[in-house]
Amino acid sequence: MVLGGFLSGRQSLLPGFGLGFLASISYYLLLSLRVRKLVDLPPEKAVGSMRMGWIVRLSLMTLVLILALNMPGIDFLSTVIGLFSFQLVLLVQTILLVAAELRKVRAGSNK
Repeated sequence: MVLGGFLSGRQSLLPGFGLGFLASISYYLLLSLRVRKLVDLPPEKAVGSMRMGWIVRLSLMTLVLILALNMPGIDFLSTVIGLFSFQLVLLVQTILLVAAELRKVRAGSNK
């Protein structure tokens, strides 16, 4: 995406995209830390802790979007695209992995 921004001459969109992408990665780091902590908790406490973590992560996303609206030089739409870009990369990677496994299974059943 960054290379595409440079090649297309849209360098002004890159700071917003970078801000959104960093926020997206931060979201997943916070989520993974929360899940690691929940492994040892009993189910009742794990549910409460997960709910509290959700509020913290949602607050982070809201803060980033408010920041993008108020900072000059940061494009709001490119920030939103950056927020969802990491999820899209994970989705595409998952689809490719599942497709590769299905090919292996079908190739094994044809023998």
